[in-house]
Amino acid sequence: MAGASTAFPFLTIPDSAVQAGPWTLHVNDGDPVENPEWLEGWDYNADLHIWQDVELDMSKVQAALKNDHLFLGVVLRWGTAGSNKPLLAGILARERASTVLGRDRISLRLEGRLPGSRLAGQLFLETLVVLQVSPLTAASNLSPRNKGDILWQDRIRISLEGARGRFPVSESGFPERYGNALWFLEHSVEAMDAPLLSSVRLYLNACHEEFVRHVARERDPYLMQAMMADVAVQMIGMVMQDRELLLEAMESEDTDSVGWHLRKWILGIFGSAEEALRSWQGRRGEFHARINSYFGFTGRKRG
Repeated sequence: MAGASTAFPFLTIPDSAVQAGPWTLHVNDGDPVENPEWLEGWDYNADLHIWQDVELDMSKVQAALKNDHLFLGVVLRWGTAGSNKPLLAGILARERASTVLGRDRISLRLEGRLPGSRLAGQLFLETLVVLQVSPLTAASNLSPRNKGDILWQDRIRISLEGARGRFPVSESGFPERYGNALWFLEHSVEAMDAPLLSSVRLYLNACHEEFVRHVARERDPYLMQAMMADVAVQMIGMVMQDRELLLEAMESEDTDSVGWHLRKWILGIFGSAEEALRSWQGRRGEFHARINSYFGFTGRKRG
């Protein structure tokens, strides 16, 4: 992870002076995960245990800030937002570090817990090194002077609901030509950087009320597996037929785009675009089965 590139009106700490370990998240009795882009199988009734190890090279800090007497705060800050919840934010953990202790390196662990009931669809974590106490003197006019000045920062955004939580779904009456179909995927994608929310939509047949209720409450893991696998088969199959689209998807970095979700699925299921193509061009039944297995409820729930 790299520190922020914001242009501050004072000297800041270089990335080389801060060794920040991965943000590690632990949900109830599950396995800890590091720097996740999303949390699979998230439950808003669960508690989220978060920690990060940070090491400061104090000699580099002193040289960068041109001050030998510094009192610093190292802070882990959180925020959350979702379509139905306003932004909430707070400080999860705070530790102190000082150059006057005479230690070349200072190692800290930032750690805390968040109740799932306080969180919305997105979790933001930010690690900050700030000026804890205003210094009495400084060797440079550019040295930070005000308590709370941000000297270094890094951040991550995590989707708590995964792609499925943000996947656009609507109920609709189906035309007669669809017969008793339970769902229908509509997609009109001309570019992989197109927003998923406006380019893809899964329609549920409103005539089957019990089915819609099951989907809304995710009560049937077999059903959720079949639906998400069908969606992925159709969308991945679309780019398998167009190498240019496939290359564009594999280069996608915008987490809200169609391409990013396809890239996540392709890498998660096949390991590479080349393997996905080989599977697609070979035994098509195996191609479908591998996708179906990826969304299997018996392992980790995926989105």
